[in-house]
Amino acid sequence: MMTSSLADTLNRRRFELLAALSARFRDIDLAEEALSEACLRAVSQPQPPSDWAAWLYRTAVHAAIDQLRRRQHARRHAEQEQQLRAESADMADSTIPDRRLALIFACGHPAIDATSRAALMLSVVCGLTAAQIATAFLIPASTIAQRLTRAKRKLSGAGIIFEIPGQKFWPERLNAVLSTLEVAYIRSTPGVPASEAGPIHANQIIELADLVSTLLPEESDAHAVSATLNFSEARRRAKADCHGNMVPLDQQAPEDWDQGLIAVARRKLERAERISRTPAAKAPTARHPSPRLIKAQLQRCWCERLSLHAPAPWEAVLQLYDQLVAIEDSPFTRLNRAVALGEVEGAAAALSELNQLSADRMSQFAPYHAVHAAMLAKTGETSQAIAAYDRAITLTEDQTERSFLEKQRSELDR
Repeated sequence: MMTSSLADTLNRRRFELLAALSARFRDIDLAEEALSEACLRAVSQPQPPSDWAAWLYRTAVHAAIDQLRRRQHARRHAEQEQQLRAESADMADSTIPDRRLALIFACGHPAIDATSRAALMLSVVCGLTAAQIATAFLIPASTIAQRLTRAKRKLSGAGIIFEIPGQKFWPERLNAVLSTLEVAYIRSTPGVPASEAGPIHANQIIELADLVSTLLPEESDAHAVSATLNFSEARRRAKADCHGNMVPLDQQAPEDWDQGLIAVARRKLERAERISRTPAAKAPTARHPSPRLIKAQLQRCWCERLSLHAPAPWEAVLQLYDQLVAIEDSPFTRLNRAVALGEVEGAAAALSELNQLSADRMSQFAPYHAVHAAMLAKTGETSQAIAAYDRAITLTEDQTERSFLEKQRSELDR
């Protein structure tokens, strides 16, 4: 049986352990198998060790070496095996090499197909399954599974070094790295079902984002992502009331937000904006700010609200979404724009926007049905709104979100 301390260690440090093992053996599949074997052995331990993380790491190293032997490559791996066992024997209890960023950059290597990089990172960093990643990208799970298989094979067979690359190689991998941090943060926050949330904490993702922005001080997007995550984290404690009920963003009391984190985020965004305005940062074809910069500015819009009694910044939000749609016309962006449009121009305008989205692509996306239901309710289409709420509730696993939707639906029955 898994103890609470073991479960907590896996929840907090799985990615750190996997990164250290992957860098050591240069094989993600082997690292995952070895860590799984270590977890199985941990369950049968009669006495818990003083440091579960160090115990898991040492045990996984030995499990990986045993696996290499079983693959009948003993001659090729003999020298490595001897070295690893010597290192393992001398290892201090708390010594786990920090290879998290190295693994993220390795997953973003240009030798890996561009369409597979983000999926690989989400699998490795967040521990997400192919089905969970497929939901995020609105594509079949079988497609994601094939991409993961190819990417892991390429990563293990192409001689890719699991180290932070030289500075000249950072920009070509940056987009995949930042995309992973963005999605990983979303999966780590409250409101994500336990069955889908990755075993990684929000503060770990923010720490990595801050580190990326430090490594790349002249990359506007790196600072913008760090700003976005800090803005969002600042509002964490206001996302639910004292009874655990979900509180929508426009109903949150700014007094409950973490002003210290907001100040950090504001400085990072200002840095990103300064960089984006410099001539060197503007490519000949770059006529707009980057999508990530606009997303950070959207977060700032809300965090500049001083009181719940102050008007919600819907008009400014809509203007920013107009800019975002012009350069990143995705279903998710359109959906968020529809919410702002409904607040500024009315529900009928929002419904017109929603009707332009592909029903097939959005059919399994709960937020789409929730927004659709809210706008239908505002236009008096009660029966259609109830049906849309029912669909959203069916697709929502998180109990807090489901309870919120059920409350909205029940008000239509009165």
